[in-house]
Amino acid sequence: NKLLATFEEPTIIVMDNAPYHSKILDPAPTTRHRKQEIMEWLRKHGETVNETMRKAELLEMVQLKKSVPVREIDNIAAKHGHRVIRLPPYHCHFNPIELIWANIKGFIARNNKTFTLTEVDRLLHEAISNISTDEWKKVVDHTAGILRKAWETDGLVEDAVEELIISVSPEDDSSDEDVLDCESDDGW
Repeated sequence: NKLLATFEEPTIIVMDNAPYHSKILDPAPTTRHRKQEIMEWLRKHGETVNETMRKAELLEMVQLKKSVPVREIDNIAAKHGHRVIRLPPYHCHFNPIELIWANIKGFIARNNKTFTLTEVDRLLHEAISNISTDEWKKVVDHTAGILRKAWETDGLVEDAVEELIISVSPEDDSSDEDVLDCESDDGW
C-alpha cells in the first residue's frame, strides 16, 4: 500500500507469477478440499447444498459457480488506480527488473570482501543507490527489444502454422469418409 500510494499517475505494474505475488482471493475449492469446506464455499456463494450430496456433485457446482481468480495484489493496486499485468510463466527475461537485480547481485559479488550480512546489506544499499535513470532506460529499452523480437517470432510461427493448416487441408477429391476409413484387415 505504501509503495502504490507514491505513484503519481496510474501505473502498469509488471509481475511474474511467484506465489507471493499471486495469492488468490476466495479461491474455489478443488478435489483436495474436504466435502464440508466445499459446501461452505458454495453456501457463501449463494448455492443451496445439503449433506446428502456427493463431493463430485458439489465440485460440479463449484465449476459452474467459480469465476476468474482475483489476486490480492491486483485488488490492492486497483484501489490505487494502478493495473497489474503478469508475465507468462518462465519468461522472466520480459521483465526489466531481472536485469537490474542481476546488476545489483553482480556488484555485491564483486565487492563483498568480508562475507558478513552487514557488508552485504551495505553493498545492497550502495548498489541500489548507484542505479541511474540512464541504466533503467537502457534496461527497459533492451527488454522492449526482446519483447518486439518475441512478438515478431510469434507472428512468424502463427503464419507458418496457418500455412501448414492450409496446405494440409487442400480442397481435393477425398471425402471425410476416405480420411476416417482406417479399418485394418483384422477389423479394427
